Amino acid sequence: MRNGGFRMRNVASVLLALFCGLYWVGIVYANPTDDALAVYQSGDFAKAAALLRPQAEQGDAKAQAALYRIYWYGKGTSIDFPRALKWARSAASLGSADGEYGVAMAYAFGVGVDRNPAEGLKWLKKSAADGSREADAWLAAKYLYGDDVPSNTDLGLHYLQLAADQRLSRALVALADIREQGSFGQIKDSLAAEALREKAAEERFFPAQLDLAISLANTDPVQAAMWSVLATTTGCNAGGRIDQLLLPHNLSAEDRQKAASLAAQWDKSHPPVDLNQFDQTVNICELNRQHVAAQTAAQPSEEPPKQDMTGKGAVLCVWLLYAQTQATVDVCGLPISATDTAIRDGIGRIDRFIIQNSTEPVTQAQLSNSEAIFKNQQITRIVQPGHFHGSCDGKDIAPFRQGNPEEVEKSIDALLSIPREPLMNPCL
Repeated sequence: MRNGGFRMRNVASVLLALFCGLYWVGIVYANPTDDALAVYQSGDFAKAAALLRPQAEQGDAKAQAALYRIYWYGKGTSIDFPRALKWARSAASLGSADGEYGVAMAYAFGVGVDRNPAEGLKWLKKSAADGSREADAWLAAKYLYGDDVPSNTDLGLHYLQLAADQRLSRALVALADIREQGSFGQIKDSLAAEALREKAAEERFFPAQLDLAISLANTDPVQAAMWSVLATTTGCNAGGRIDQLLLPHNLSAEDRQKAASLAAQWDKSHPPVDLNQFDQTVNICELNRQHVAAQTAAQPSEEPPKQDMTGKGAVLCVWLLYAQTQATVDVCGLPISATDTAIRDGIGRIDRFIIQNSTEPVTQAQLSNSEAIFKNQQITRIVQPGHFHGSCDGKDIAPFRQGNPEEVEKSIDALLSIPREPLMNPCL
């Protein structure tokens, strides 16, 4: 199945997250491209990219769409938005709904191109017309909330139902929330909502599996434990402690073993998970893992974190705040002010300072890739519970955008006035 994303705590945030997945259907492995896609599904993305590239260069739309996803999410390689957009455009030119969806994403967020909501909407409608259930879900969010289009509840619910009918898990969960809460003029129906979540859970959509684990914890703890184990296996917290957190404390060892056995039986009787389903959520976990690993390597536990003692502020921290601020502006399509331009120029100045003063070899390519990761993280966070409004209403980054351009320039002048090792602490 071709799904992706997290269940939100309210209908608005769920539906606004519906556009973020990428997928394809009808995978039958019979030729070099399909063999390469099988490798992709196994999780060996670097090998898959090597196998897909020759097919993509020969004009295979499926291979091109897969490479788009690999470079967009940095799967087995560094994030490379320009290269991702190149393959998305190539696939789109061949009528690929996946490629068209990718081009829509690029224009909607201004990734690799100037942000152009109208152009993004054009490509999104083409993708939906060519069979993309993800495009149906994104159009549902647009029409239900008037995002770059006039609000139209009936049309929004129509598109959402189309996506749910094609078993897009995120659409099933969003529709379940609407039925449960009676939103958009719908009649409240808790039983229908539960049935929709069960369908999403059957698709190995781990947020829905977690929902079922929580809802069944008091009435059927063994079944709750089974869903908890399955969610832990499928989700980005695999190997973690989700099952222990959700299991009732009084569940006996016998019942735990029974739940594990039920989970194993369920797992054998259901198709393998489509890795594209979790592009965004796994990407966040991997980025966080890399960040923690880098921090651990740079600062061994036996040594206290280094601090900038100049009183001018730690260069890396300011660079991080500015880069994340600009990523949010770009991704959310916020109006670009003169202050934003000054911040963007300042990031370039800080880049040069880091390269010149770091005792560890640092290249512009590395810094640019980090900035691309920040942008991708902002895109990714849209599918996280409660993050959309917090990220895109501008409030989180308002303190960094309030000053005038001259103030920003002066603060950067002061920050960079003393050549020193770029450190993270103290931040400001």
